[in-house]
Amino acid sequence: MRHQRTRSSEIHDKPSLKAQMVEQFELPKDLILGAPLLHIYGQNEAYIENFKNMIEFTDKLIKVQTKQCRIMILGKKLEIESFCGEEMHIIGKIEEIKYY
Repeated sequence: MRHQRTRSSEIHDKPSLKAQMVEQFELPKDLILGAPLLHIYGQNEAYIENFKNMIEFTDKLIKVQTKQCRIMILGKKLEIESFCGEEMHIIGKIEEIKYY
């Protein structure tokens, strides 16, 4: 019997069954996969949905952990106006948003 080798990158590049179903049936990714949602209104307001916890908060930086990645919001006079459960409302001058 011959063993066929599989590169580890081939295994990790394949989407999960859940992700394949979401694509095939056009289901909302935020509900099924827990994908983060960002709503940006101009340069002074943002909403983040589906985050797990806050990592860091200053008036120049807000870092949050989501189920899929971390999000960093950079700016000036940043404030968390409200947050409840998995939703956060941010105000201030938003200069940059990074996913990592």
